[in-house]
Amino acid sequence: MGHYTDAPEDNLLGLTSKDELNEQEALGVAQVERYLLEEIEYPVELSVSLLQDFHRRAFQHLYDWAGQWRKQVPNVGAYLPPPAHQVPLLLYEFIDELRHRQALSVAAGRTNRGASGGCVSLCSSPASSNSPVCQW
Repeated sequence: MGHYTDAPEDNLLGLTSKDELNEQEALGVAQVERYLLEEIEYPVELSVSLLQDFHRRAFQHLYDWAGQWRKQVPNVGAYLPPPAHQVPLLLYEFIDELRHRQALSVAAGRTNRGASGGCVSLCSSPASSNSPVCQW
């Protein structure tokens, strides 16, 4: 689960080539980018469930576990990911950190057009305005 294998039963398309898997994963990521640019209604609140939804949208055509909490540590080359039981807590901490940084940014009077203290906002630019509409 969550790692490359040449066993076709490990992905929903039965792919056995790492290059083919990489291509399908890239297509899934492109689908989420298209969703962010063309379909999602802004403003949107950044949350763990939103991140899980993005993951599900990107990889549901390839993996039955897409968008779900993992149950084991995947093999991702030389990188050792955190244990599966730590992932939910780490993601909630990540979202809390982003919200904290956004609050500091707003308190300091910075706008979402410039430096955002390392935060990423989900923004859109309505046709009737030159300024983006953002929700963190």
